[in-house]
Amino acid sequence: MPARKPASRQVGNDTLSEKEERAENEAAMRSENELTMRIPAQQNGLKVAQDAWRKLISEFNAIEGKWVSKLDQSLVVNYCILVEQISELDQMRSAAYRQWLNQAQIVEQVQSDAAVAMRYSGSDVKGELVDKAIDLVRQVESLQNQVLKFDARVDRKRALAMQYMQNLYMTPRARAAVVPTVKPPSGPDDPMTQLLNNARELQTSLDI
Repeated sequence: MPARKPASRQVGNDTLSEKEERAENEAAMRSENELTMRIPAQQNGLKVAQDAWRKLISEFNAIEGKWVSKLDQSLVVNYCILVEQISELDQMRSAAYRQWLNQAQIVEQVQSDAAVAMRYSGSDVKGELVDKAIDLVRQVESLQNQVLKFDARVDRKRALAMQYMQNLYMTPRARAAVVPTVKPPSGPDDPMTQLLNNARELQTSLDI
């Protein structure tokens, strides 16, 4: 069962007293210390993780209401480091794939040369080409297995990253029906906007 959403992101039919009680309970556990754009020490030297941190904090700061606090720092730090590790695995997988592709092309050429040699060359040349082809095929199989292992590892990392994202309300499913309010632009409304707002408030009070 997924964790219950904070009161500010709940959409339901709770009574006013239930909402107030829930909000008070959450406030008692809320840290007033906010996360800042300052890079945590755990991310020193990790460029991808640092970029992920800055992007996340920027997005969190654009949301009205407190989304995360200092209490969540370890969670956000671990997610950003996980993003760095996924990037590294992607690079390693790409390098292994390029090696596999290169070796596969060499095997095709050797096989073609061996087919010609079988017709016109002596037994020594034939045996040498066959041995070379067999060795290259084994190298290709080894590289292919490396690629598959990298695929499995990065899939597990991405699955773990998804769990972090859900805990931080960073997925559509986690935010379902609880889209946070974006902070309004700073500065007073112009006179016409203020007049329209006053008219709407008056109409609402008359309807009640």
